Amino acid sequence: MEDTRFGEGEADDAFTFQWFTKTADAPVGTAHKKNKRLKGDMRRTSVLGSVYPCHMFVLAPDHLWYLSLQPLGPGEVQIRYGLAFAPELMAEKKLAARITEAKTYLDATNEEDRGVVEGLYRGVQAPLAEPGPLSWLEKENLDFTRYLLRSVAS
Repeated sequence: MEDTRFGEGEADDAFTFQWFTKTADAPVGTAHKKNKRLKGDMRRTSVLGSVYPCHMFVLAPDHLWYLSLQPLGPGEVQIRYGLAFAPELMAEKKLAARITEAKTYLDATNEEDRGVVEGLYRGVQAPLAEPGPLSWLEKENLDFTRYLLRSVAS
């Protein structure tokens, strides 16, 4: 978490992003050994971004993962996601197995996140729920809230 950093200055009106760095031995999110373009910490640094109002992505040295969230009504959202691999991974002989493994992982991750988000949604609707401070790691939530306020106020 110490390696998580955000853009300098005021947030943009249309998007927000942060950088985070993985450990060199992380199984995903680091540059392939055949990737000769990325150097130093950039071999294990990713960008997590949000493009308002409904797109999120992680651009990592070895993949791009995106989410498109489409509200269907209060408390209901449709999620579409996709994944693209870096050229070095696409050239591997075990590509089909890697795709299956990645899809299984992302399906599980999305289901885990769904349970967390649904629990948070129920919690904020509780009669005694009150707003509280955000963690410094929740800057995207603050930026998105400000985007919503600007959109509603205009």
